Formats: sequence, C-alpha cells, structure tokens
Amino acid sequence: MTNENLHQASVRGHVSHKSLRRSVHLAFKDSIRLRARTISVSPFGFTIMSPLQISKGKICEIAFDIPLDGKIRKVNAISAIRDCVCIGTEGFRTRLNYIQLDQHSRSAISDLMQYPY
Repeated sequence: MTNENLHQASVRGHVSHKSLRRSVHLAFKDSIRLRARTISVSPFGFTIMSPLQISKGKICEIAFDIPLDGKIRKVNAISAIRDCVCIGTEGFRTRLNYIQLDQHSRSAISDLMQYPY
C-alpha cells in the first residue's frame, strides 16, 4: 500500500488494523521505561495495554517485534500518546501514533497489514 493509498484510506476512516499480542518496550525522555502489551497495529499507530496511565501527547521511543513467516521483524519508532483510557483492572488502553518510523519498521508493518490472517 503506497503512502497515497494509506492517506486516502485514512481520510475515509477505513484504515485497517491487525491484532497483534506482543510485548512492547517504551522509553520516555525522563528516563522512565515501561513494558506493555500490544493489542493492534496499523500503518499510522498502534494500541497497547499499559499498567500505568500515560499523559496524552507524551513522546516515547518504542520497540516491539512482529512474527511473520517464521521470522521476527523488529519495529522501532518514535511515537506520541494519542489517548489513554482506564479499562478497569486490565490497565490502560493507550493509543499511540508514529512520529518517526524507519524504513525497515515501516516495511515490517506494511507486510503485516498485507498478511492474510
């Protein structure tokens, strides 16, 4: 999917998400490190379950992996917290948008979006 197609899908509100349950590491500028679990991934961002509430707009470095065709693909990015909502005892459902995503990470996410499951 090209960037133009992704943009058009986003404008129409039909960006696909893929379920992905993986450990994700978040590192914030104030030296706080946090481990959470991914819930879903899209070309523009992802959703995690966090044990802590994270302020909207906070910037962090993230790292997680995507298993595809028997291989592990690494995703590293700089992301911003879009929103964070308490989901009872399960933790905080937190949505993040990618701010900076390298080509290898973008390729891994693109391949996941096209994966037939």
